[in-house]
Amino acid sequence: MSTAARFSRIAWAVLRFRVAAMLWLFMFIPLAAHHAVGAQGWRQAVAAIALAASYICATTANDIADEHVDRVNHPAGRGRPLVAGTASPRDMWVLHWIAAAVAGICAAAVSVWMLPVMLLSLTVNWTYSLKPLQLSYRSLLAPVVLTAGYVAVPYLTGLVLTGAAPERRDAYLLLGLCLLFLGRIVLKDFRDQAGDQLHGKPTLLLRHGKAATVAASAASVASGVVVLTLVASTVSDAAALAIAVAGALLLALLAGLARADNPQSEHATIADGAAAGNALLIMLLAIFALEQEAAPPAAQALILVFVGLVMAAKLTLVRPPAAARQLAYRG
Repeated sequence: MSTAARFSRIAWAVLRFRVAAMLWLFMFIPLAAHHAVGAQGWRQAVAAIALAASYICATTANDIADEHVDRVNHPAGRGRPLVAGTASPRDMWVLHWIAAAVAGICAAAVSVWMLPVMLLSLTVNWTYSLKPLQLSYRSLLAPVVLTAGYVAVPYLTGLVLTGAAPERRDAYLLLGLCLLFLGRIVLKDFRDQAGDQLHGKPTLLLRHGKAATVAASAASVASGVVVLTLVASTVSDAAALAIAVAGALLLALLAGLARADNPQSEHATIADGAAAGNALLIMLLAIFALEQEAAPPAAQALILVFVGLVMAAKLTLVRPPAAARQLAYRG
């Protein structure tokens, strides 16, 4: 295998496509809110590449720093080339700096205003995973830093692409998305509990227990849903109701997590919650698309009900067995 092909395979493994797709969702939400999806499509494509490259920077740095933890939490090496033995630390560092260069070049091609956004992304990556700060070992700071990297960076990228000045709705939309994601990311500790405990990583779950972690998640999710419902209400009552119903489903799943009495059930419930959270993001895109088209209230309600039914079917009628949902969550 050629060097280029080998590094391409490593890059694809650490990209973890499902997460990259979520980053792109967060980028497209402000574009949809400003009715700018598709405008200058080449810039949006290049910005998506920049976000993917910055995420590769994040995963390579984190995999190097946490290889000993990943060997416990991800023994099959899924998405972890160091654990799988398909890459060396030197390979990961080379890929890291190539990805950083790609992110910077793509950002410069999009707009001079995107350069500080990419600098923010790289700073988050380095301070989260690498010493001396290594914020991933700070139980309260780690989820906040991840939220900045996963939500604020792609949202600001989308905002730069609109070419518009930020509006008050942007502030509320970003706040709601950050709160929603913060409630989701603290649950990552359930997946990684074994390795974190073995190597003394002081996560929120290990320091304060399951009840406190689920309560913190529920409080954050509920706050985010309230803010996003208020944002959706500026479009229509049907949009606000759709977000409120999706939020209620998320809170119901968190209640199920509180009652779960074994790791497999916990992981499966969290995977369902992640899917429901992604459905809420897609619902937001639909809401802003309907706003752009000035769809009448009855049409908005009908389309949002249809989108909601499709998402519900994905969670119920065609849901994979618990083991598969756990695997999807671990990816």
